[in-house]
Amino acid sequence: KGLISKELIEANNGLVVRKTEVVEPMLMSLLSEEFEDGIVEENEDVFIEEMRTATGGAVTLGELDNVTDEADKISDTDDLLVRLAGASGWTINTTLFSQVSQLMSKVFPFTMTLSGGGTYEKGSSQTISLSWTYDRDIESQSINNESLLIGIRAKQYANVATDATYTLKAIQGGQTYTKSVSAQFKVKKYYGVSASGTLTNDEILSLSNTWAGRTQGSTVFDCTGGKYPYYILPTSMVSGIQFWIGGLRNTDWKEETREVTNAFGHKESYTIYRLNSIQTGVLNIEVK
Repeated sequence: KGLISKELIEANNGLVVRKTEVVEPMLMSLLSEEFEDGIVEENEDVFIEEMRTATGGAVTLGELDNVTDEADKISDTDDLLVRLAGASGWTINTTLFSQVSQLMSKVFPFTMTLSGGGTYEKGSSQTISLSWTYDRDIESQSINNESLLIGIRAKQYANVATDATYTLKAIQGGQTYTKSVSAQFKVKKYYGVSASGTLTNDEILSLSNTWAGRTQGSTVFDCTGGKYPYYILPTSMVSGIQFWIGGLRNTDWKEETREVTNAFGHKESYTIYRLNSIQTGVLNIEVK
């Protein structure tokens, strides 16, 4: 019969996990007295016992007759001992230990999270705050190849004004894991209505706006009282642009290209589109 000690991995069907731990040596014959409270289960052909080493000696598997000399001596590593079907002896199986470790990493994979970054307007200067978590202890960590103390879980980057990617790398169980977040700086597009046939820089900035992108969509323009619809895009995104109203393509637009300065001082070339005729109702204009 074998013994399973408290807080150790249970084994079945002829498997033994032997772990290393520094303690004072003692004889296996003392187990019944010293470890009486630590024995939690007995199973046939199953034995889990701590391998304890010290300068004065060691407690091994008790010099049992069915344990090979290699398995019964002091070990500097965690070992997986096996007794194959039809065999009477326990032996060390390093291959199986590796396979079990790989299986456990798949059943209970290491997980990590990383938050931070975002989208900001060009010309602005930002402080990027990163934070992250792990579901277990790690061996080392770094961000963009800058080593960090193992207990750190947050970091800030000040005065960021250009696109940047932050890659967190962690070493756990000898494996490398990474996660990344980015800070992106973009320009905006502007749209809305005005009774004026031309717009100043400040009037453009006061229109409705969102992050600029070539993929467009339908926009509602309320021209009640007599107003012009305006659609203003970075010049780099206007190639092939089309305007559709009521299911029909409309080409009656005035086009002007000029520099627009945003609230942070960034200058960008924009193309300003305005319907040639003033409108008095609500228009749903699709931009393609």
